[in-house]
Amino acid sequence: MRAVRLTVFLIFAAFPLITSGQQDVCLDRGRLSLLRTQILNASGSKAANVALQKEFTDSAKSISGLLQRSWLAGKDGQKEKAKLSEAQAASTKRLCSLLNTGEWPTKAAIGEEGMNAFLYLIGRTLTIRMQLELYPLVAASYEKGELAGSETLAAYVDRLRIALGRQQLYGTHVTPRDGFLVQAPIELATEVDQRRERMKLVPLRQYERALEIANGMPLIRAVNDPVGPSGPKRISQGAAPTQSDSLGLEGEGPEIKLETAFVSIDVNVPDAADGSSAALERSDFKLYDNDKPVEIETFSKAETPFDIVLLLDISGSTSDKLGLIKKSTRRFIEMKRPGDRVAVVTFNDTQTVVSELESDQAVLLERVKKIDGNGASAVWASLSFTMDMLDEKSEKGRRRAVVLMSDGADNLLSFYPRPTDKLSYAALIESIQSSNITIFPIFLDTFRGYSQAFRDNAYRTLDYIADQSGGTVHTAKKLDDLEGIYDRVLKGVGTVYTLGFSPDSESAGRAWRTIKVEVPSRPSLKLRHRPGYFTR
Repeated sequence: MRAVRLTVFLIFAAFPLITSGQQDVCLDRGRLSLLRTQILNASGSKAANVALQKEFTDSAKSISGLLQRSWLAGKDGQKEKAKLSEAQAASTKRLCSLLNTGEWPTKAAIGEEGMNAFLYLIGRTLTIRMQLELYPLVAASYEKGELAGSETLAAYVDRLRIALGRQQLYGTHVTPRDGFLVQAPIELATEVDQRRERMKLVPLRQYERALEIANGMPLIRAVNDPVGPSGPKRISQGAAPTQSDSLGLEGEGPEIKLETAFVSIDVNVPDAADGSSAALERSDFKLYDNDKPVEIETFSKAETPFDIVLLLDISGSTSDKLGLIKKSTRRFIEMKRPGDRVAVVTFNDTQTVVSELESDQAVLLERVKKIDGNGASAVWASLSFTMDMLDEKSEKGRRRAVVLMSDGADNLLSFYPRPTDKLSYAALIESIQSSNITIFPIFLDTFRGYSQAFRDNAYRTLDYIADQSGGTVHTAKKLDDLEGIYDRVLKGVGTVYTLGFSPDSESAGRAWRTIKVEVPSRPSLKLRHRPGYFTR
């Protein structure tokens, strides 16, 4: 566990500082070739160098502490950042001096711990260009078995790939943003655990969970290519190494043809000021796929029937609200449009289907009387369950939505270690991004006995779910607010249009493509829709 904790706070400072006047080359002319030859010809019989091993491990521990303190200090930590910058500059000078006057360290001389600390210092104190300069030596050392697979090595490779404008291989690069840990995109993500296993790392989900626990924030996986907020501009392609690449810095992965045959997107017009928004036609909309205009091939108007699941949190944190939840649910059913079908699912630590999709109000109202429960709160797993239910039960041609009433306090938000087979928030978000189900969370902001940070995390997860699905989050600060909110949710469901199009056939892997929708004749009209989709 110590190795994980060393990293979780350091991944945010992925790009070492470049101090004023600092040269951006580490090795003297000719040293790279000489050192690489020395690595490839190393016999493994070097005498132990205890002093150098201690120097590297002590320095790595010191830099680790400075990085952690600098990150925790935030924007106001100028003193901590100055100390970090000074320590990085001193380490850079020392490392480059050693490599220009001596030999590349070996495992026989400084041990595996010393080699890991040496690589850690390269990755956390040298500039990106210097790290790229030394990459052929790191790769050669790995090939010879001098450097073992480790999180330090994986993070080093990921950092350089991102600096070169590529996707990471191991999932180690994460930055804090807007209350989330945002993981940079992973190339061929379905194969990441095989790559991590070769690098002697735990599965990605287990690693992500460790990050959430250590930092007290939920993790999401970015769909574009973010670089850390304090990171550098990307390095040009010409800076990449030309030697054989056993670690995968140069590899781009196989080309995969785009297989997404048809994309359907719901466009919500929330808080419409008048009924004219329900009179929009296909010709009123302009649709862009990856910023390119595309033809709208199918179009469903706002009055097209919906299949809606009411997903109700009846866990211990909401049990005192059960009466009002039942009352509000009955009101929703009574107000639904005749053509819409409604299902009711309750959840605590498991899910109970109170009613399958049903259009008959009387049948639904009778079934709602059976709502009861208590227990833990599996918000994310229950939302996934409900989406699967809609995929299986919803009829073709009907639009689909989930109305989630919850305080958002999923069990995993406590950030205590849990079994690794639980659904992660990142996995749920990817499922939402791959779906065309619109989600309308109702946030029950009635926390008692929880910290403000816990409340903020709960709201943030629901708000992001709404954003990624094209829905709208509503907040009930008082229990009496629920009645009015259901009215607004129904109004939102009633102003959703569905647009369908066929993407072009350009080559791509499992890539994220952005969607933009406009109504040029009414530029002030608010539109909500999911921000994009994954190719398959």
